[in-house]
Amino acid sequence: MSLTKTFSLTLSSFAACVLTVSTVFAVGVKPVRTELDIDPGAAVTATIRVINPESIPITVKPELTVYTKNDEDGYPIVEDLAADDPRNISSWIAFDKNVITLAPRSEKIVNFTVTVPDGAEPGGRYASLLYTTVADENATGIKIQTAVRSLILIKVSGEEIHAGTVTSFTFKNDKILSDKGLVFGCDFQNAGNVHEKPRASVSLTDAAGKVLTGVASYVDRDSGATVILDEVPLNLGGGNVLPGNERIFTGEWNHNLRPGKFTAKLTLDYADQPTITQTTEVEIKEGLAVDSFVINQLEKSTDFSLTLTNSGNVFERPKGVIEIRNAYDELVASPQIPDNVEYVAPGSTAVITIPWLEKTVPRGDYTAKLAANFGFANTPLTAEVQFSSSAIDFILLGLIGGGVVIAILLVTVIVLLVRRKKSRHAKMSS
Repeated sequence: MSLTKTFSLTLSSFAACVLTVSTVFAVGVKPVRTELDIDPGAAVTATIRVINPESIPITVKPELTVYTKNDEDGYPIVEDLAADDPRNISSWIAFDKNVITLAPRSEKIVNFTVTVPDGAEPGGRYASLLYTTVADENATGIKIQTAVRSLILIKVSGEEIHAGTVTSFTFKNDKILSDKGLVFGCDFQNAGNVHEKPRASVSLTDAAGKVLTGVASYVDRDSGATVILDEVPLNLGGGNVLPGNERIFTGEWNHNLRPGKFTAKLTLDYADQPTITQTTEVEIKEGLAVDSFVINQLEKSTDFSLTLTNSGNVFERPKGVIEIRNAYDELVASPQIPDNVEYVAPGSTAVITIPWLEKTVPRGDYTAKLAANFGFANTPLTAEVQFSSSAIDFILLGLIGGGVVIAILLVTVIVLLVRRKKSRHAKMSS
């Protein structure tokens, strides 16, 4: 009896230990960004939603951090600013609920008020908000944290200085892949005193001077519909650049890609400042040739080897099938080129293996035709090989053997019946 109790206690302690180490829950906060324009000496109240997607009740509290910098992707760089630093706005923000308990799979509305002191200098002030665990003796070991920080961007009214430049514009791909889009990027530097939200796009013109259409595709977050644009958007999410910071905005040419030489033109606007334009040249050169196409008939497997040479500047990955027909032109198999086959690098030759059978090919004559394509223009890739197999078809051999045995048995029975009949006839005659 005591052993059972001891084991139960140990198991409970172990379970609590596991819970302490590994149980992590997340809450959500919407919107992910709140932007406010406030006069010195004034106050503005905003609303957020705190969401509990978990199956247990959780108790959380808000945690504010201030920041003045963003990294090149726009994420805030949290700083430890002194309380009397004029950029530290922690004391400006107050919540109507400092601790909240959320029922399972529920949400609550929380109001917060931003009060800007009299005499505050004009310009941008920034904080990020996340919700963290409130210590609870009944929830030992449970860690709760906001999955994504909610940003609070405040613009204190007064003299606004708008000064931005594009420090670079190019396509960001280290290499061009035949089944991926081309990513354009511009680096925008903000030398003003307020955050900027650039509106940027890229248009494409071919060597003949024709402007390409339908070059970008994305899914609308609200409707779920696919939207096709004639220009590549570079700041579709409406991201900001903080004063004194630089950020890279990117967009993907992911629709109607094609080989050729193109001029990409960036058009960028921000605030009420003059439009910024820059251009960069892009060349997509594709060329993939079949050097050889052979079948490998081994004792326990059969596959094909496809040797390709890439004369372009795109990493190519062919796609398609091999159509295998017998002597009667009947399609007997169509093994597919694997989706994860290695890319053929520009200026190189590579051998691709296409598996077929995990056994020898049945006896007969065959023709294998490569029906594939490559690149943005789906250029055909063809080849053909004829082969024969003299492998013994054991199933057919078994059928034939079985037929022979049956025939022998039938003959034997007939012979025995004839002999028996003759024997009876001889006895009757005597």
